[in-house]
Amino acid sequence: MRELIQCLQLSNQTVTEKQTIEAIKNAGFNGAFVQWYNDSTLEYKIELVKACRAAGLKVPFAHLGYDRINEIWKADGAGDEVLSGFIRDLQTLSDLGVPKALVHVSSSEHPPKTSEIGVERYEKLCVEAKKLGVRILFENNKVKGYLEYIFERLNADNTGICLDAGHCHAHFKDDFPWETLGEKIEELHLHDNDGSCDQHFLPFDGSVPWEFYIRELKKCGYSGAITLESRYYDKYLTESVEDFYKTNLRNILKPHLKNLGLTKLM
Repeated sequence: MRELIQCLQLSNQTVTEKQTIEAIKNAGFNGAFVQWYNDSTLEYKIELVKACRAAGLKVPFAHLGYDRINEIWKADGAGDEVLSGFIRDLQTLSDLGVPKALVHVSSSEHPPKTSEIGVERYEKLCVEAKKLGVRILFENNKVKGYLEYIFERLNADNTGICLDAGHCHAHFKDDFPWETLGEKIEELHLHDNDGSCDQHFLPFDGSVPWEFYIRELKKCGYSGAITLESRYYDKYLTESVEDFYKTNLRNILKPHLKNLGLTKLM
């Protein structure tokens, strides 16, 4: 059986980190991935990784910050600062034994144009990551063409793609370059929305065509974990955090996966 991973999304201030981690574990997940964002202290992020492991959850990857990711593509010193910060993050992840780091390729609906200096910075990131034993996974976001541009030019063998189905549905109308980049998919972010924006609903709670994604993932031989990135917030707050993960994600989602044949992926 494939590993079942849940994003450690701490967007609800009424639930503690400990309660969230326990709820994820009790629901039957094998692991959690940590948001390695800039608005949290390094000590806090390290403690989250340790708390997940203490609860018996694996931490297969961390999501690097993206609030300044557009600077990567610009020809000024700000992009070098972002790169240096990422390299420091990779050192910490390596020390913690976290094997993969996720990077958004851009942010916002109007990011800077792709550029050679952006690819050069990402290549430097991959070089440093390889020294540290960390793989870099690029994640599709809001604008097409960035993944293709990077992989057409990047000279690195420790890279892959995290396919975010929610982003793909909301921003690309489910259009993804399966034939050229499908075999590079190493991780998934599965969550739903109504097609208008990135809402992080539970799978099957929006309009994502899951049959289509399952079919395409089978075609490209996907062999990674099943990772859910639904958020406990807004309309879901009528139930407890335990019920959100256990009843919805475990007991309701898995029968759907079985009916769609996704258990063969798991």
